[in-house]
Order: sequence, then structure tokens, then C-alpha cells
Amino acid sequence: MAGHSLGAATPEEWNQFWLDLQDALYIMRQNILGGPPFYLNGVAMLTDADGLLKALRNGAFFDTLLHGDHKAISAKCLELALS
Repeated sequence: MAGHSLGAATPEEWNQFWLDLQDALYIMRQNILGGPPFYLNGVAMLTDADGLLKALRNGAFFDTLLHGDHKAISAKCLELALS
């Protein structure tokens, strides 16, 4: 609400996040379900993660336009959000 960007990370930090998440999922699957290992990073583009990141980025861009100095663009954004 203060207008600060949240979740900003370098590409290296994002890569490490996905590797760490894959490790956590691997451990949980082995301890709960057993069976063959599941590699999250082996199913790229088959999950909703990319869509989530795109939606978050688009939301930030929309918010910038909505609260920008250009009144006509802000009005159109508000109209779109309320439709």
C-alpha cells in the first residue's frame, strides 16, 4: 500500500528459489507418498507458476497506470477494473 515493489529479486535469486522449492517438494513427496521422485523444474511451463508471475507483473504495471499522472489513462484503468 506504500507503493513499494514487493518480491523484487535477481534472476539468480529466483533460480535459487525454484531449486529450493524443488528440493522441499522432493523431500515431502518422498516422506509422504514415496514412489518416483518429482522434479518441479523438469515440468517447466506445465505449472501455473509462470502464469502467476506474469499476473503479478501485469498487476504492478496496471497499478502504475491506474495511479499515474495521466488522468485519461487512470480513468480507463478504473473503468476496466470495475467492469
